Amino acid sequence: MRCSPNSSRTCVAQTDFITMALSEFSGSFARRLVRSLVKFYYPRIEVSGADRIPQDGPVLLAANHPNSLIDPVMLGIAARRPVRLMAKAPLFDIPIFGKVLHALGMVPAYRGTDDRLQVARNLESLAAAAKQMAAGHVMGIFPEGKSHDANQLALVRSGAARLALQALAAGAQGLKIVPVGLHYEQKERFRSAVWIKVGEPVDAAEWLAQHNGDEHLAMRTLTTELNTRLKSVVLHLDEAEWQPLLEDLEALLPAAGYKRRDALNGLRRQQAAVDAINYFYRTDRPRAEAAAARVRAHGQALRAAGVPADDMELSLQARMLVGSFSLTMLKLVTGALVGFFGLVTHLAPYLFVRFVSVWVPAPGQMTLALNRLLLGLPVYGAWYGLMAWWLSGYFVPWVVVTWLVLMPVSALVALDNARRWKTLFPRLRAETRLLLKPKLRAELLASQSVVVRELGGLAKEFHSAMPAPATIVMATNRYRPPLWLNVTVAAISLAVMVWFSAWLLRDRPTEFLRADAPNIAALPVTQLTEQMASDERSLVAVIDGLDELEKTFLAFEGDLKAGRRSYYKQADDEEIRRLLLKFLNYRTVLLRTVWKYQRNEDVKPEAVRLRALLLHYTAAAVAYDYSARFVQAFKDQDEAIRKLNEAEPRWDLPAGTYDLIRANLGNVEHRRWLESGWKNYQRTLPEWQAAGLTAGEPYEKFHASILLAAENTAKLSDELFSYKVGTALADVTGTVKGSYYRASSAVSTLIGDTKIRQPRHGKSLITPELMERLRPLLQPGDILIERRNWYLSNAFLPGYWPHSALYVGTPEQIKAAGIDQDMRIQRHLEKFTQRDASGHGYAIIEAISEGVVFTTIEHSIGEADSVAVLRPNLTPLQKKEVIARAFDHVGKPYDFDFDFFSADKLVCTEVVYRALNGMIDFPLVDILGRKTLPAVEIIKFWASGEGGPMLTFVAYLDGDERTGKCEWAGPAELAWSAGRPALTWLQ
Repeated sequence: MRCSPNSSRTCVAQTDFITMALSEFSGSFARRLVRSLVKFYYPRIEVSGADRIPQDGPVLLAANHPNSLIDPVMLGIAARRPVRLMAKAPLFDIPIFGKVLHALGMVPAYRGTDDRLQVARNLESLAAAAKQMAAGHVMGIFPEGKSHDANQLALVRSGAARLALQALAAGAQGLKIVPVGLHYEQKERFRSAVWIKVGEPVDAAEWLAQHNGDEHLAMRTLTTELNTRLKSVVLHLDEAEWQPLLEDLEALLPAAGYKRRDALNGLRRQQAAVDAINYFYRTDRPRAEAAAARVRAHGQALRAAGVPADDMELSLQARMLVGSFSLTMLKLVTGALVGFFGLVTHLAPYLFVRFVSVWVPAPGQMTLALNRLLLGLPVYGAWYGLMAWWLSGYFVPWVVVTWLVLMPVSALVALDNARRWKTLFPRLRAETRLLLKPKLRAELLASQSVVVRELGGLAKEFHSAMPAPATIVMATNRYRPPLWLNVTVAAISLAVMVWFSAWLLRDRPTEFLRADAPNIAALPVTQLTEQMASDERSLVAVIDGLDELEKTFLAFEGDLKAGRRSYYKQADDEEIRRLLLKFLNYRTVLLRTVWKYQRNEDVKPEAVRLRALLLHYTAAAVAYDYSARFVQAFKDQDEAIRKLNEAEPRWDLPAGTYDLIRANLGNVEHRRWLESGWKNYQRTLPEWQAAGLTAGEPYEKFHASILLAAENTAKLSDELFSYKVGTALADVTGTVKGSYYRASSAVSTLIGDTKIRQPRHGKSLITPELMERLRPLLQPGDILIERRNWYLSNAFLPGYWPHSALYVGTPEQIKAAGIDQDMRIQRHLEKFTQRDASGHGYAIIEAISEGVVFTTIEHSIGEADSVAVLRPNLTPLQKKEVIARAFDHVGKPYDFDFDFFSADKLVCTEVVYRALNGMIDFPLVDILGRKTLPAVEIIKFWASGEGGPMLTFVAYLDGDERTGKCEWAGPAELAWSAGRPALTWLQ
């Protein structure tokens, strides 16, 4: 910045302001960054008595010092304000780190143990710190002078009291001195807990006034007071040799009533144990020593039996013990599987950090966590960079990013699981031994019960003598909504549930009854009479046809149960659809008749009206009767219902046919109309008799059908509500399954179209020259088995071969075979004779994520890395039928469920399976509860003694990623390929 003489003061002020602003910004950024890192290392931090730290004005935080440079960060978290601290001067000489300390407002403290020549400069540091407090800031100080591992408060020095009084002299108004206890669950352990206890503050000005302004006396007494108050908030054993007793006592405290689900349970147990030990050794030492002896004896007995002192499952009964450990073992095995990736990818940097951090100079465990944190950041950063560099040279970018994202997640799982094994395995071993030695277990249980009973009495006595002070715990209070809000939310939720249930149980209207019926009264009588005669003949044919169809349905179901038919067979699949389509056609005729003669009351003369009424009611009764028979016939057959609900676009069969018919039966309005019609039928019967509409054909058949329908439908009264419930459940499950299917299809499409590597700039191993050599060998009806390397879907499909297709020939071959006039082929011929976007002709039918489509040799074979060709040994007539069947499936969606039961959606091998079914029956295999046919199973079937005579080897192009070439191979190599893994580092 350039300044003129006249503006030098202004320029200096601007420079100071900018410098101050930059310093404040860098300090705030550094503070946030450091706190975030520490919170990541210690995710469970609880602050008790946080309200005791003022949120404005000068504050001096005096804390114990168990964890080196982590402790200052904990003070900042507890204070919820920027905290400036006095840190040992050598830290400020560390490159970069010293700059960070200055940016955070730290003040160097010069100790005699560091450099005796610099101790005089400590007075300057104290003055600087006092000045900051006078400006209203928060200062932190560790009166012990150095960090340590002992469960004791070390000698509290006079630095804190000296600093407080000096701040008062510098003009600090309302200065509060707040004792803070820092308690770490296991400070060297990653992801462990921290408990911060804030004690009662001291008003510095009042303290000085109480000592009549005598600073020397006030400083001595204030140091003693801080020592007392710090001991009340830290983990302090009056005598260090009691540490082994503390460890044994902690293991028994949960049995005496402490909450085991508390996230900081271990820290609370430690504090309670320390307070109790100190109290009883001060008030009744003989009694305390006797109780301590029993605790030690019990601990020694447990260790002699191989039982860890903290084995709280010891008190469980044997049956509960087995169940508890079985569940724990399940969690451990699951965690091991999930964390294996993290273990493998982090083992090298983890061992390096653990090894090096031990050799970094540190007085015990107090700086171990800090050393690991500071050392781990660059080491793990460098390791992740190395992994990114190595992976990017082998995999595509999205694999690299996914790998790096999953690494830390899996590493945390691995670390947590390793800790579980470390603590649980000795317990598993010990408990197994005790289960085999019930006498020893009973003795230990008896000993434990005696010790726990005595400790319970001591604990009760201790809590009555020394009640725990009430403190506010930061970030633990949860919002509890008022009663009126709870009631309102509950009422709205209940109303929504009732409305939704009523909507699900609503009546579903029947087809053809939604539109206005024709006005048959406007027709001339002669024309209406001729029309009714024709409809009467049709109605007789429908009644007779339904009777025969019912027998055929029952016979078909009998054959299914006997194993003579199967829904997985193409012929039987088509047969059940023909029967269903025939039933729907009959039903349509009946419903159209009901609709057509709705306005029969307007017809005149009376004889014609009665005839129209009879037609109308007969059709309605028969439609309801046979619909009920249809629903009842399959109500307990899940597979049949699933097949009847399946769509078939080739025959315009919609999805949910069975559910729709069942829903119509449950329509209360229709049921009431039918019952009202039955009453009207009985009243009108004499009129029909008088008009001669009861005797002779077709009227005898009509009345017999009405009476039979009345008898059958009367039995349905108890079923109607179940029909409604079944329809509602079908709606819900259909929506859920539909959503799941759409989600799974999206994921499957993404996986199926995703490559994890793209060697050779994405070019396949099958070259154009190899493809052209293969082309003349192909004949219509050949089965193509294909593989494309490096696709992510290969990892989720069984076997080396993931895809199959059917070569149906070129349009010229189709015409030469004389099957171009087959209706199944003719409706697709216009599309098939066209060319794709690259100008190549279609010759293959395959199912891909877009559905069952025509593809070209260049796309299907030319983009593969390996391909095998097998030829079915069929007659020319059979091959024509295979090709026609394949054409018949074109346009169907892809089956992302890979389920061969359904035929409305097809997976790639299902095109081959259904085209050849009945001529070559490939054996289906069960995968995840579904019958399916992986492409590799076709190879295995050909290689078996059963399938060998049915299929002939034509060609095998074997791609090898190691050499980057594709070679011609023989039948032996093809049979061997069925045992190759689906995905390796080389393919």
